[in-house]
Amino acid sequence: MYTLFYVEVLLCNGHQQIKRKKHRGKKRKTKKMYEMILRYKGMSCVSSWLLYRCYCVRSVSLHLIYANNSSRYLLFNSELFHIRNKTLQKGDRMVTNRALTYVNSSTPLKIIENEIDLDNCYGDKEIVVKVHAAAFNPIDFILHDFANKWLVGSKPKTIGRDYSGEIVKVGEKVDKEWAVGDKVCGLFDAVYNEQGAMRDYLVFDPESSRTKLLTKLPEFHDAQHSDYVLGAAWPLVFTTTIQGFTDYGQKFGPDSNILVLGASTSVGFHVIKIAKELYNVNAVVGTCNSKSFERNKEVGCDYCIAYDTEDIPVRLKEVITDELKGQKFDLIFDCAGYNDLIPHINDYLKPKNQNSQYINITGTVKYQFDPKKQTKGFIWKSLLGMCRFHRSFNYHFLLMRTERSIGPKFKEFLSNGHYHPPIDSVTPLDQYKTAETKMRSYGAKGKMVISFE
Repeated sequence: MYTLFYVEVLLCNGHQQIKRKKHRGKKRKTKKMYEMILRYKGMSCVSSWLLYRCYCVRSVSLHLIYANNSSRYLLFNSELFHIRNKTLQKGDRMVTNRALTYVNSSTPLKIIENEIDLDNCYGDKEIVVKVHAAAFNPIDFILHDFANKWLVGSKPKTIGRDYSGEIVKVGEKVDKEWAVGDKVCGLFDAVYNEQGAMRDYLVFDPESSRTKLLTKLPEFHDAQHSDYVLGAAWPLVFTTTIQGFTDYGQKFGPDSNILVLGASTSVGFHVIKIAKELYNVNAVVGTCNSKSFERNKEVGCDYCIAYDTEDIPVRLKEVITDELKGQKFDLIFDCAGYNDLIPHINDYLKPKNQNSQYINITGTVKYQFDPKKQTKGFIWKSLLGMCRFHRSFNYHFLLMRTERSIGPKFKEFLSNGHYHPPIDSVTPLDQYKTAETKMRSYGAKGKMVISFE
């Protein structure tokens, strides 16, 4: 139980004002500063005196002070002030905010809890979202593994980007588009930040460049999973995919052919879906494990090539010659860091002057979470892949951007077909280690969603 104190200053003329000081030749205005000493009833003078420093603009001010016990004495400039106290039940304003955090690469994920005041934790331009579901992505754990303690500091950092939930507080200056009670989903694109998707409450400015991907939660009409679960499963992967299709001026249609390297990944799934359902392309060819053939063909992949049993370059040439009638690919979307095609790229990709594109989202080397399988010089090889220049063909390392326009594009795509984001599993927050282990082993066949309900 908490006690909320309404402290009214009765002797307004007794305020001590700090003298104005010159700062670089200009007078700097300072607010009136008050030092208040709060004495707890029934405790010794030495142990019970707490110092609070409050800043007031007007001569008469109203302060809210929280304490764990009742109090009867407030000493301010040696004057006794009147206190009116009111009992506040825990939960009326103060709520528990759980977060899945880490400090740096040497610390494991850990759930921490603190309490926030829902009435005072946000600004005029901010909203508060009660998170119902959030999703893991491989990039979340890659960022964790590269969180050098000398570079990222010692404060806890919340993991996760994709989320869905309900708006519970709205600042006075927030656009009227957002209101209390709105069900929303989006992308919280902040790196090594105190806030992240894996927490009970998110507080942010919806117009910030890092949080612009915010949209009303669509209705998926799915019998197995809730809208909150499905709403947290699409933002990062759909955004990455749609920007790969639209950023480089390509026009896709019934004559287009697309190659997906890593068709079983979440992004690979969306490349196949968007290519077939949104752009109605001629053919999609995907590389995957032989065990995933049936799944990827159900999604829309026309021809599958097994990387575990077949020679990919040789098999691709056969598909181009026999199945595609000699027509090469308009787009190669690399979701797996596969580089064996690049030395002979002209055998697979259409000429550069036809605006064909090679898009890479992982770098030249796929990251291995297992240290025993870790590629030496991974960072430098990945950076080299980002900066690689190719004169003979159009090569791009795709870096996702958060944009408000992504929401309407997704809803348009959703309305055109029977699309549901692939869900591998839904795990309660306190069982996150199960999801983390599966994600780090690349064993997930869909999104790993964490439930906060």
